[in-house]
Amino acid sequence: TATVGFGSSLDLANGVKLSFTEPAHFVPTKFASNYQKPQIPNKFEITVVNGGAKTVDLATVSIAAKSGTNTCVDVLDGDNGINGAPTETLKPGATVTFTYGIACMAKIGDPLELTASFDGSVVGVTGTLK
Repeated sequence: TATVGFGSSLDLANGVKLSFTEPAHFVPTKFASNYQKPQIPNKFEITVVNGGAKTVDLATVSIAAKSGTNTCVDVLDGDNGINGAPTETLKPGATVTFTYGIACMAKIGDPLELTASFDGSVVGVTGTLK
């Protein structure tokens, strides 16, 4: 497992480069899935750059989030542009950026830890809830 902080990028051994923007608080719409008050909702952008020689299947992207001992849920909210990970493939030399949302039963300022699986690589991302 490789580790990186929010706001940083990480080069994986297979030529894929990942970056995660700092989390930002957002207000879920009434159509947001999985969100329940008083959870703390955060969103961040993930950029995947395929600098390798093989196509990356983005449908295999898996993200789990927690805040200390509290688990978090994925939030989908199309009105806020949060649609989850793309499901297409990423050809060599291509780049994609998508917005990901989570909600945690925690407080602003508590730790935020992600475990992200990308095409056989596991990446740990750490920061704080906003």
